[in-house]
Amino acid sequence: MRRLIDYLPEFYAGSPYVTELQGAFTGRASAVEAAKNDLFAQFVLETATWGLPIWEQAYGLEADVTKPLPYRRSRVRSKMRSAATTTPAMIRNVAESFSNGQVEVIEYPGEYRFEVKFVGTMGVPPNMKDLSAALDDLRPAHLAYDYVILYRIHSLLKQYRHDELAGYTHETIKGGEIDGGNRNSKLRLSTAGRK
Repeated sequence: MRRLIDYLPEFYAGSPYVTELQGAFTGRASAVEAAKNDLFAQFVLETATWGLPIWEQAYGLEADVTKPLPYRRSRVRSKMRSAATTTPAMIRNVAESFSNGQVEVIEYPGEYRFEVKFVGTMGVPPNMKDLSAALDDLRPAHLAYDYVILYRIHSLLKQYRHDELAGYTHETIKGGEIDGGNRNSKLRLSTAGRK
């Protein structure tokens, strides 16, 4: 920023009184300029800091000040991008990115709900809390959803003798294919309260 004294005729530069006064004004003007720049930075998502709660509120997100700013900005950006109609493909892509496995989305329009079925992994996928938060942000508010998780329980393995399972690794026994057939059970985790 240019000093205020530079705007005055040159003969004022020789006056200590005017120079001191203009120096004080320059300090105040610089503070006002910095405040203006900081305010304008809040109008842009990528530079918003103290104004980020306003962005979150505008997109219906709860502000969590314990999370880092880039994470909070990415949530707002995601909400901005998903302002279009939510499709099963969008939901599937989000769920697959969190579960690192194949997912099916099954719609039940008459019941105002859908299921997210993890078909590419056995057991509860990691990071379910963040997946639920992402789905809550993405899905239409009137739709509930359930998770369908495949898993193998001990009682399903009772039909095998020890020597029949000896050729399989523990990972295969827990979640892989045994005997050409996948003898699995389904676990349905309901999120029906999330409407």
